[in-house]
Amino acid sequence: MAHRIAGALSGERHVLACVLILMSINLLAFGTFANGYDVTWTLITMQTCALIWVFGLAMRTSFPDVPGLYVFESVALTTTIGIQAAFATATLAPMGGDYADGALAAADAILVPFVGWPQAVGWLVDHPALFRLCNFVYTSINWQAPLLVLLLALTGDGRTLRVITLAAGLSAIIGLTIFAFMPAQGAYIHHGFQRSDLPDLMVGLPFDFPIVLAALRDGSMDMLSSDSISGLISFPSFHAASAIMLSIAWARFGKSAIPMHVLNAGVALSAIPIGSHYFTDILGGLALGVFSMRMASHVTREPGDDRAAQDRCPARLHVRTIHPGECRPAALRHLHRGHPLQHIIQERSTT
Repeated sequence: MAHRIAGALSGERHVLACVLILMSINLLAFGTFANGYDVTWTLITMQTCALIWVFGLAMRTSFPDVPGLYVFESVALTTTIGIQAAFATATLAPMGGDYADGALAAADAILVPFVGWPQAVGWLVDHPALFRLCNFVYTSINWQAPLLVLLLALTGDGRTLRVITLAAGLSAIIGLTIFAFMPAQGAYIHHGFQRSDLPDLMVGLPFDFPIVLAALRDGSMDMLSSDSISGLISFPSFHAASAIMLSIAWARFGKSAIPMHVLNAGVALSAIPIGSHYFTDILGGLALGVFSMRMASHVTREPGDDRAAQDRCPARLHVRTIHPGECRPAALRHLHRGHPLQHIIQERSTT
C-alpha cells in the first residue's frame, strides 16, 4: 500500500508544486498588508479540499484498476488552485508597476487595425439581444468545467483529468507573473465607458474589479481577505485561456464536442464586452491556454503513452534490395534484430 501511495503522489508532484508556490505567494501578505492575512475563510475551504483530496487518493490507491477515480483529486486540486490564485492576485496587486492600459490599447491598434475597441463594443450595445447572449456565453465556464470533469471521470479518462489539473496550475502561475508587471484597469475604464452606458451588462465585474484593484494598490484595503478576491487580471485573459483549455480537453470526445468548441470560441470573444478585456488580452489568454495544455501534456506523459501510440500505428516496413555479390551478413545488419524478414533472409542465405 505504501508503494502505491508513493507512486500516486509522484504523479501529482507538479500540481502540488503549483499549489505550494501559490500558497507561498500569499504568505507575503503578512508583510504587505498592515493587518496581514485573514485566513479564516481560506482555512475552511482548504480543509474541505484537503479532505476530498485525501479521499480521492485513498480510493485511487485502494482500487487502482478502476478508471476515473482521479476525479476527486482533480476537483480538490483545481479548486485549491483557483482559491489560492485569487488570493495571490490580491497579494501581488500592491507590488505591481504602473497600469499597462495605454500599452494594451496601443497593441490593440496594431493587432486589430480594422476596428476600434469602443466602436466594436458600441455596436454590441446597439444590439441588446446579442449583448445579453454574450453574458450567458461568458458565464458558461461555470458549468462547462464541472460537466467536462464529470464526463472524463465517467469515461475513465484520468489522463486528460491530470492534464487539465496541471494546466490550471501552470496558467495561474504564469498569468500571475505577467500581472505583477502589467496590471491594468480594463478597457471600459480606459476608454471612458460608464456602467450606465451598458444597460444589458449582467456581470458587475468590469466596473467592480478596478475599484478593488485601486484599493489594494493605494493601501486603503489593508488586509488580505475574501473581500480582496476579484478578477483583477486583465492581461492575459483567464477566460480566454480557460476557453481554449476546455476546448482542447473537449476534443477528446471527437465530433460530438463541436458545439462545445463553438461555445468556447464565443466565451473568448464575449470576454471583450463582458470582461472588459482588450483584444490583446484575448490573444494573450489563448496563447497562455495552449502553452499550459502543451506543457501539462508533456509533463504528465508516461512511458506507456508512447507505447500505446506505437501500438495503434502500423510498423513501417523498410525493404532493402540485396544486390548480387553483396556481403549478405552486412546487409542483414540494416534490419532490426528479431524482424521476421531477417529470419527469412538468414534461412535462404544458408541454403
